[in-house]
Amino acid sequence: MCSGQIMVVFKFVGIILDIIKIAVPILLIIMGSIDFAKAIIAGKDDEIKKSQSTFIKRVIAAVIVFFVPTIVGLLLSLINQDKNACLSCVLNTSTCNITETNSSSNDKNSTTNNNSCSKYTNESDCQKDSSCSWVNMNLHSENSGYICTNK
Repeated sequence: MCSGQIMVVFKFVGIILDIIKIAVPILLIIMGSIDFAKAIIAGKDDEIKKSQSTFIKRVIAAVIVFFVPTIVGLLLSLINQDKNACLSCVLNTSTCNITETNSSSNDKNSTTNNNSCSKYTNESDCQKDSSCSWVNMNLHSENSGYICTNK
């Protein structure tokens, strides 16, 4: 089961992937513009063709980098039909539900819950939101009671 510190690591990896998905297109545009500007200033047709070839190779590499996490997620979801919390934490960090028990406290109900469904305090409100589910914490951790969490 994926929880606690392991989930934090997977969320960190997801954030890094999000940064890469933003940085790669920006770098592609900047580097392509520089290459084409150099080729146009040089005024040689073979330099322009070389820049165009390099740009196409970079676009292909950028598309591959951009879609690798999605393709891996798709393949893993085909193999494992259950929703894997760690995988969803990497692919969509905004829905990553990190719950940690505060071990220094004697209160076993003390948790840090980072999810959009935690605002619901009763079962009926939780079930009205289609993205949330009412979970018995006795089954998942040493905490007792129920919480509303992302599906």
